[in-house]
Amino acid sequence: MRHAVILAGGSGERFWPLSRDDRPKPFLAFFNDTTLLRATFLRVRAIVPPERMWVVTAAALAGRVRTELPELSADHVLGEPMGKNTAPAIALAAGRIAAIDPDAVLLVLPADAWVPRPAPFQKAARTVLGLAEDEDRLYLVGVAPTRPETGYGWIEPGPLLNSGPARTVRRFVEKPSSAKARRFLQSGRYLWNAGIFAWKARVFLEETKLHLPVLMNAFQGIENGKLKRAALEKAYQKAPAVSVDVGILERSRRVAVVPGRFAWDDLGTWAGLARLDPAFRKGHVLTLDSPDTIVWAESGPVAVIGVPGIVVVRSGEATLVASLDRAQDVRTIARMLRSKK
Repeated sequence: MRHAVILAGGSGERFWPLSRDDRPKPFLAFFNDTTLLRATFLRVRAIVPPERMWVVTAAALAGRVRTELPELSADHVLGEPMGKNTAPAIALAAGRIAAIDPDAVLLVLPADAWVPRPAPFQKAARTVLGLAEDEDRLYLVGVAPTRPETGYGWIEPGPLLNSGPARTVRRFVEKPSSAKARRFLQSGRYLWNAGIFAWKARVFLEETKLHLPVLMNAFQGIENGKLKRAALEKAYQKAPAVSVDVGILERSRRVAVVPGRFAWDDLGTWAGLARLDPAFRKGHVLTLDSPDTIVWAESGPVAVIGVPGIVVVRSGEATLVASLDRAQDVRTIARMLRSKK
C-alpha cells in the first residue's frame, strides 16, 4: 500500500525570530492561517489517507505535531531524539512502516516547502508512486528551475527509462556557484531537487544497507519496528549525520528522476519570502514609503518609514531588522544567540 512520510524537523534558524527550536519553519503560517506542515498534510491527503501518513520530527515537537495534525494516530508521529539529517529520519520511517507493511511504497517529502497549487503536485506524486510500485528504483521529483538559484541542489537528468517519463540521473550538483547556476538554467536540461521522493520501503532499506552500512548497523532491528525510546537514543548516537542525497542517492545505481510541472519554492529565508511577495505584511503593521519591505508583527504594532529593501520581524521580546540582501545571515545571528543561551 501507499504511505506518506512528511519530514518536519529543522533547527528554527533561518526564519528567526519567528522560527525557534520549539517552533521551526514547518509550524509557521505565512500566507494564511494554515501552517506549512498542515498545508503539506492537506496536499498529500488527496493521495494517501491519514491512517497511512507519518511525520518524522524532533521528539520535543511530537506533541505539537499531534496538535497540528489531529487526524494522525499518535504512533504515526515519530520523534527523533536528535537531528541527524534526512537519511536517518527516512530510514527510521521506512523501517517502522516496513514492519507492518512489507510491500509499502513511500512518498517522502519535506513539510516546509511552498506549493501554491495542489493539483499539479498531486499529479506528479501519483506518477512517481505508480512508477515506484512497478520498479525497484529510488524515484525523485525534479522541479523545473525558474532562476539561477545557488542555494538548491540541481539534478542533470540522463536518458529516458523505458518509455518515460522517468530518466536516469547523470549527476547531482549541490549549491552551485552563480556562474554554474546560470549555465544550468540556460541549458534547459537541469532540474531542482525538491526533496520529494517515492520508493518501496524495502528498496530504500536495501540501498541504505549497501551505501550507509553504519546507519543500518546503528538501526539494527528497525525493520521489526522494535526500537524503543532508550534503544532509539542509542541508535541515533551511533548513526551518522548525513542527508539522503549525499549518503544514498548520489551513490545508488537505482536512482531515477521524474520532472514535476508545478510551482515550488523551498522558502528558505526571509529573502525567499520577499521573492514570493515583495510587499509581505502580517500582523499590526504600518508602512510609509518603504517599498520591497517584509514586515511581520506577532506583537506590535510595528511601523516602518522610508526604509526600502529590509525585513522587520517582531516576535515576543525579540526583534529582527535586516537588509534583505543579508537575509542569509539570520542563521548566524540565531546560532550566536544559541551559543550565548
